[in-house]
Amino acid sequence: MKPKLYKWVIVGAGPVGTHLALSLLRSGKVSPKELAILDPLPPLELWRRRTRNCGLTYLRSASVQHIGASSAELDRFQREKFPHPSPSRGRVRTPRLEIFNAHCESLLKESCLLESWMACRLLDVQAERHGYQLNTCEGTLQAEAIVLSPGLSWKPSIPEWLEPVANRCRHLLDPDFDRKSLASTEKLAVLGGGMSAVQAALSFCDEKRVTLLTRSPIKVSEFDESSSWMAPMNQRFLRAPAAHRIEKMNRVRRPGTVNKEVKNLLQAAQKSDKIDCLNIENPKSRLEGQEVVLEFPKATVRVEQVLLGIGFRRRIHPLIQKIGTSLEASFLKTGHPQLEHSLQWLPNLYVVGGGAELEIGPTAPNLLGARLAAQRLLSAAFPQKRKKELVLCS
Repeated sequence: MKPKLYKWVIVGAGPVGTHLALSLLRSGKVSPKELAILDPLPPLELWRRRTRNCGLTYLRSASVQHIGASSAELDRFQREKFPHPSPSRGRVRTPRLEIFNAHCESLLKESCLLESWMACRLLDVQAERHGYQLNTCEGTLQAEAIVLSPGLSWKPSIPEWLEPVANRCRHLLDPDFDRKSLASTEKLAVLGGGMSAVQAALSFCDEKRVTLLTRSPIKVSEFDESSSWMAPMNQRFLRAPAAHRIEKMNRVRRPGTVNKEVKNLLQAAQKSDKIDCLNIENPKSRLEGQEVVLEFPKATVRVEQVLLGIGFRRRIHPLIQKIGTSLEASFLKTGHPQLEHSLQWLPNLYVVGGGAELEIGPTAPNLLGARLAAQRLLSAAFPQKRKKELVLCS
């Protein structure tokens, strides 16, 4: 039997891939039956797991950043569905996760996007005369156009000093981690000074004894990167060599920081003796019976479990490397795919998300990057004016 042909296939159902899928449906050029989204997990499921494990209650991004169409859409949804006070927080009006997720669910239902989702993993891609053949763990399909959106590959690693207690360490962003597994844990250490680690510590402190371990005092930054990048890319950046672009992005990124609201919550938890904060140096660890003993020159901490909010190395996803090599696509010396302004890598083969960071900038893996990528890709694929309404279920 001949494999089913789709107009568009999106590989990856995270926020970037999901936003692009919705944008394709809004274009009026693609129906849910002509679109396939390949991911072992349902759209946004990994996002939900990670935000839940970190105890997230408010997003770090502003309310204008979401997976919908117009920038005001989430605010409008909040007013209609959640009229109670304080739906957003802080100077930049970061939305509550509860409202953001409800908005996502509303869009997924309205667009019939789950009809397009296929629970499978892409194995490889072969070029054909008028498109591509995709081989998955569940069979074969054909596509006129493909968008690779697997995200960045976050390879977890455990700091060397924690290796003696590695079996008691879990990464907060590990897809297999579930905070429910800590139900019986009474004493907990969280390592890291960024949003994931600090918010996780805050989410546990009412029910467990929590120690937050950081290498330096908590640093404050409103966003993950300098606010100057909250706008479309400047041409000077795009003209720079790839290595210079990476250097520039590394300078403007703000890893290991929290926004002002989270810093205030942490200080309040410290004052009420709910969280112990310790700046560590020359650390050592060992197991002593059922306890993890963490030793520092000025303190010794005894816990049952260590949660890691650090130790993830950013790299281009192996799937992008595998497909590019198989199809003899061009790579830059940095290992990034060599993309056109439209984010096209090969004819009708596009890359969005972290793999497109040299074209989009440091916001590429984020909600803002998703919107910028969709604008570029759809402007090239459908030059005429796009429709605003969703394609509704038939």
